[in-house]
Amino acid sequence: MTSKREQKPFGVFFATEPRDPVTGQSIYATGGGASSSATGASDTSVTENKYNLVRVAKAEDIPLGESWKNLAHRLATAGYSAPPEGYEVPTLSFLTSLVKKLGNTAGLTSSPTADKGSIDAISTTVAHAENAPLTYVTAEGYVGYIDPAKFPEHGIDSAKYHAAPKFVLPTNEEYSRATSVVSNSFLATGGRDATVGDFVNAIDAGNKVIILDNKLVKADVWDSNKNRPNNASAYLARKIAGDASLPFLPGKGFTQEFLDQHAKAISSLVKVVTIVSEADIPRAVGESVQFLNS
Repeated sequence: MTSKREQKPFGVFFATEPRDPVTGQSIYATGGGASSSATGASDTSVTENKYNLVRVAKAEDIPLGESWKNLAHRLATAGYSAPPEGYEVPTLSFLTSLVKKLGNTAGLTSSPTADKGSIDAISTTVAHAENAPLTYVTAEGYVGYIDPAKFPEHGIDSAKYHAAPKFVLPTNEEYSRATSVVSNSFLATGGRDATVGDFVNAIDAGNKVIILDNKLVKADVWDSNKNRPNNASAYLARKIAGDASLPFLPGKGFTQEFLDQHAKAISSLVKVVTIVSEADIPRAVGESVQFLNS
């Protein structure tokens, strides 16, 4: 996720209004088209509800059809909402290559707060460019941050964006948990404390995790003033490797007890890929594809 919660808000977006190839129905609905009334949670039309928001009480209430469920790789992405130097270009290149390699087996989960340079904008851009399914999810507290005026000038198809259902959870915690419910894999590209919370939820759900440790990002690993990670990918990579110099993040469920209890799962479910320069991206993508397909 990105954050206004700082980390990319858990988003459920699809590059188009995705439909089951057999039934012709929206993959989000059990019947009918993908409008905000698809879940029964709201009867507001897209005309009246310009961002096509669909409010749900919990992650399990998000209506996902068979086309989405049958995707081999339903990848939730997390990273920065306000990117530091060295983040946007390599992340866009990595995710574009990854989705290309996975082909029609992949869909993305992101947030609708797609400000330029954020992981949400990157995920939306890649999904639109590659015609990949995209599921948007966010929390009620982040709805006010949706602002197309802050989107990148190129890459996001406005019609696709506005048509896509955007599922809204009541709390940040349920929004983060929803990332692991809607998806079956997780990609951390940086970010701050919200990425760590998403990581915890992904491991709890038994989802595969890729941590992109991008050494090009100009951000300290830990922010002592705010007492939180400032580069969550580097932070997670170091903590998983046993670095005792960095604090834990108990507010997000990331503790020594969590690592101890999930040691076996983490050893099999987590892959750290490191890039030091953009020339490393093809190798990192190859390692990630091999891991996801294993």
